Amino acid sequence: MPTAAQRRFYDEAGSLADRLATAGYPSCAHHLLETLEFFVDVDPRGVFLRIAATIRRGQRWGYQYDVLAPAVFVCITER
Repeated sequence: MPTAAQRRFYDEAGSLADRLATAGYPSCAHHLLETLEFFVDVDPRGVFLRIAATIRRGQRWGYQYDVLAPAVFVCITER
């Protein structure tokens, strides 16, 4: 169960996550996905929409070919 602090942080940092998702730079995208993984229980739909946006924008920089990309995405999906 997510705590009130986790919900508040997610809500307050949501616009920042959206802006970071548009950057697309592979290391930024990877760290953002790792952060979003933590908040899946807080807002599953919103997190998956942000994940999709992050991956789409990361394709511009070749994030889909990054060695670490599949591992974090598989962890999120399995969760």
